[in-house]
Amino acid sequence: MTAVAREVDARAVSHLRRQLQMGRELSQRVLQVLSLDSGIVKVFASANAPESALYEFSLGGMRARGLGGRAGTDPNELLLRAISNHLRLHANALVVIEDETRQVGDRALTQFPFASVGHGQSIYHLLRAEAKPLDIQATLKLSTSAWLNIVFFSDWRFQGRETLSEDDLVGIARETQVIAVSVYDLESWMLWTRADVTGREGRRQRRSRK
Repeated sequence: MTAVAREVDARAVSHLRRQLQMGRELSQRVLQVLSLDSGIVKVFASANAPESALYEFSLGGMRARGLGGRAGTDPNELLLRAISNHLRLHANALVVIEDETRQVGDRALTQFPFASVGHGQSIYHLLRAEAKPLDIQATLKLSTSAWLNIVFFSDWRFQGRETLSEDDLVGIARETQVIAVSVYDLESWMLWTRADVTGREGRRQRRSRK
């Protein structure tokens, strides 16, 4: 069995909303400006897993519950591919990892491949088109929290250097196309995609193959 993206119904939106409610400023702006009910939601799980198990978003033990796929399948790899595709296909592509544990001035931030930016005391890790897969992977690993992980795929031209302005936060939120949150006790990911994005995404991918 191989882990794949499996679509889930509107019950997943409640979990997504709860995760965002626990997040920092960008999560709050997204809740204010986006209609989550109009999105399409998928989870990374085995193609053969029973559908009922897909909705137990807070439980771990993916392999034991038949969600994990074959040995060696890593949901983080699927997220890495999704991030790389977004950065490749969008002119102003920006992926924002909201750091749920660190604050401005934290010494651990020097370990990250890219300079982080702040808003108040909150920290955000920005990935842009030039980001290499290994650096994306390292950023994801270093920013992983033991309780909450949120990643935003946006199409916003950030021109600042060290801080996100309020206009940046609102702009990133308004232009967010995909939101990834951790599920199954941090063993996998849920991806919410704006309903108006899926058609455009398919057209972009078809053009890129020509």
